[in-house]
Amino acid sequence: ERAEAYRTATAESEAAEEAKADAAEETEVEAADKAKAANEPKDKAADEVEGKAAEEAKGANEAQAKAEEAKTKAAEEAKAKAAKEAEVTAERAEAYRRARAEFEAQAAAEASAKPAEEGQVKANEEARAKAAAEARLRAAEEARAKADEEARAAEEEARAAEERAEAYRRAREESEVKAAEEAKARDAEEAKARDAEEAKARD
Repeated sequence: ERAEAYRTATAESEAAEEAKADAAEETEVEAADKAKAANEPKDKAADEVEGKAAEEAKGANEAQAKAEEAKTKAAEEAKAKAAKEAEVTAERAEAYRRARAEFEAQAAAEASAKPAEEGQVKANEEARAKAAAEARLRAAEEARAKADEEARAAEEEARAAEERAEAYRRAREESEVKAAEEAKARDAEEAKARDAEEAKARD
């Protein structure tokens, strides 16, 4: 009877161990399924974030390309404008030189003019000619000053275009660094959450 009772107890113990093993295996499989189901939304969200980041990077690259194109165009326009202004300045300088030569010739003519007894009419003509030469000289000087001012304005405009392009480049670099840091922080948080869930599932 004791031997039969021992066999019965042994069989019940083995059945209990098998039931316990089956329950543990079922629990482990169920936990794995739950973890997989929990990670699917996160993986999907991560894919969406990655896609959005790629689109933003693409947009930033397109914006940079447009900025570079605008910078090149502005530089070319400024260069063409400067060349045109230089040509106009040269023409005005030539006009100034001619006016100056006429003024000097008029002054020399006055210096070698005959005495005033030749008549008041001639003196009046010389005075008018001198006044006209002085007016042309003033106009040439004003034109040259205006050309210099326009050339300076063109140079300032070109510098401003370069400064705007440089500011855009710095802003884009800062944006890329910030996006990378945010992505790194999100990855760290998701990894931490996954570790916590896996630890909880194991428990």
